[in-house]
Amino acid sequence: MIAFTIVGILVLILIYFVIRSQTLQREASVSKHAAKTTSKRLKDAYSGLILVCTDLQKVYLERVESAYQKRLISAEDHTVMRFIMSHFSQIVIDCFEKRHSVEEALKNAVKSSEISEQDVRDVIKKQPSHLRMAWVKNTPEGFMEACAQLSVQPLKAAQPAAEDTAAKA
Repeated sequence: MIAFTIVGILVLILIYFVIRSQTLQREASVSKHAAKTTSKRLKDAYSGLILVCTDLQKVYLERVESAYQKRLISAEDHTVMRFIMSHFSQIVIDCFEKRHSVEEALKNAVKSSEISEQDVRDVIKKQPSHLRMAWVKNTPEGFMEACAQLSVQPLKAAQPAAEDTAAKA
């Protein structure tokens, strides 16, 4: 009788563990599927980030070139601004991918260039306070905001002057 009781308890324990293992297998399967879905979304978002950064880089370079052709920025500023804008996507991707600050990513970009970090600082010092504040954040978001402002600032400054000239005529 005791043997039947022990066998019965062992069978119940066995049934419990079989059901528990099946539940854990289902949970593992669901987690694996969720991980694959999340991984795919992450890859898609990363690809999108690269495309957007590359397109923004082109736009910012065009704006800097346009400002330089209109003689709105000096040759020295143009060289530094062109460098910043031509390395825009590399810096942003380094910040997100490698968890670098903008300063670290900029240091990596400057290593293989004739532009120094001090040249970049000198150009940023000449800019309006809202642009400097965005730059000083040292985050990818601040860097993107600063680059947007940096590329459009000379063109904005030229518009009121052009409007004043047109109004006088």
